[in-house]
Parts: sequence; structure tokens; C-alpha cells
Amino acid sequence: MAKKPTAAAVTTTAKSVVDTSKYAYTPIKFRDKDGKMRQTRGVDDALARALSNHLNAGKTLKAVAVENKVDERLDKDYKNMGQYRMALGNVLRGILRNGTPVSVGGLVIKSLTQKVVRDEVSAPPKKEKAAKKAAA
Repeated sequence: MAKKPTAAAVTTTAKSVVDTSKYAYTPIKFRDKDGKMRQTRGVDDALARALSNHLNAGKTLKAVAVENKVDERLDKDYKNMGQYRMALGNVLRGILRNGTPVSVGGLVIKSLTQKVVRDEVSAPPKKEKAAKKAAA
């Protein structure tokens, strides 16, 4: 039977190629349209916040792709909306890093460190929830 590796054997000396000091990877909490508290992880930059606000307003990611003329680059079939959102975000971040501003629902983003306030999604009134349960 093999021995467990010691802590010294497990540690690595290689540095990450990603400069994590530029981005916040903390969980982002927000209230979804159904009133539940949701949490998302990932890059919390200006583009991620703008895309989140755009989706919470009931708009589509396809509209953002068309607005920035990258819809042809993203024309393959994606298994789910999360993959499409990730691909769109990667393309738009590349455009931003090359110095070209992008637009998300009319909001022009000039850099990934730009301040974008996440919109609060209000919960439906509790009476509507109770009425829906009673009707079911």
C-alpha cells in the first residue's frame, strides 16, 4: 500500500499565470426574480456585473452579441445558456483588453475595472406567491 504524500511533497512552486490581484473571485449574492437569494462565483468585473444586470432586466445575451457584432463568432450550438454566457464574456473581455469599448444593453464599458453597480432584483409581493399556491 502506498504511503500518503507529506505536505512538503504536495506543495508546488509554480506560480499561476492568472494575476488574481486584478479580479475579485468572491461569491456574489443577489436576489433573483423569484425572490430567492442566489449566489454566483466567478470574475466580478464590470462586464460580469453588466451582463448580470442585463439578464435580470429580462433581456437576452444574443442581443448583447448582436450589439457588439460578435454574434457570428458565437454561432455554434451551446449545451446551455451558461456556456454561451461564458463564451460571450470571454470574447467581450478580449475586445476590452485590446482597448475597444463594448456595450451591454446601452451601457458602454471601457475597462474591466470600471465601476458598475449591480441592480437589486426585487422579489414579487408575498400575496402573489400565496395566490399562485392557492390556485395550484
